[in-house]
Amino acid sequence: MKAFDGIDNQVLGAFIDGQLDAETSESIIIEMDTNAEVRERVYQLRRAKDLVRLGFSKATPASGKNKPAFQSRWKLRSMSMVASITALAISLSSALLGYQFAKHETLINPGNIAQTTLQQNPERILLHISESNTEHFASTLKYAEDYLIKHEANGGQIAVVANTGGLDFMREDISPFKEQIISLMKKYKNIHFIACANSVKLLRKKGVDLKLIDNVKVKQPAIDHIIDYVRDGWTYKKVETLVKT
Repeated sequence: MKAFDGIDNQVLGAFIDGQLDAETSESIIIEMDTNAEVRERVYQLRRAKDLVRLGFSKATPASGKNKPAFQSRWKLRSMSMVASITALAISLSSALLGYQFAKHETLINPGNIAQTTLQQNPERILLHISESNTEHFASTLKYAEDYLIKHEANGGQIAVVANTGGLDFMREDISPFKEQIISLMKKYKNIHFIACANSVKLLRKKGVDLKLIDNVKVKQPAIDHIIDYVRDGWTYKKVETLVKT
């Protein structure tokens, strides 16, 4: 596991874009879980990039006789503008966050934020599986049910986020845990199964006739779900840690 004395915005930007290796990404997620300042920086950076993407998603070049050449120039210009705007947005977000922490240290102190989050929200657990490992997923389901038996009445919640190989367990056609997942969702209102939108899209692009188990959510990439949950005070757990040795 990699430790971070400090994480710069370039690393966090690569993390948000899914460009880091699994070990580094997991280390940042764990850092977000315990460090409110890093959690807020990740959120601000992703928000800045989302705004840039939104601003350019509907932009289209004009048509004409020299369309290919124009498109090429327009595309290069757009990419340059996106890069500039993203850098500016990230810088402004970082500067604003630094200003807030400096000027309002007693109000926006990472320790105070973390403490407030825990006071305001019931304990919630985020379980993340990325490998098609039946032992790991069996441990995930056992942990989830045991946890909800003890904490559901107090507002405890479990979210299981799957991507890459872990998506196999949420597929209706091949999951050996289909009936158990359906049973848990019927029995407990506080358990959520979430599939990575990017993993689903990739499999369908490869021609896989993929169908998820009913009520499994698929809205955005796994990393975006994880960022949102951790920022909102959920405790992140990699499912490998649940396996008893």
